[in-house]
Amino acid sequence: MIFVAHNGDVNPSGFLPIPLGNVKERSIVDIYRNNETLIKLRDHRNLKGRCGICEYGDICGGSRARAYSYFNDIFQEDPRCLYIPRSIQSLNNI
Repeated sequence: MIFVAHNGDVNPSGFLPIPLGNVKERSIVDIYRNNETLIKLRDHRNLKGRCGICEYGDICGGSRARAYSYFNDIFQEDPRCLYIPRSIQSLNNI
């Protein structure tokens, strides 16, 4: 869950244009361990919508790039995920 561009810029992924730092100024280890955005992304409890209540949130987490492109929020649910979390299934008797 980290991407380093040719110029040293670090982003959460190649499809997620959120600047986290630059490896020419800080070590990649420091950026990965201490960047607030990355710390929040590693904690599935910060996810919203269906991803936030999904029993697979700690394994899958959905696509943060798709959430960002659709909702402009990296923590929102993955809009292309077809899975319906069990908590919603039980409410709807699915």
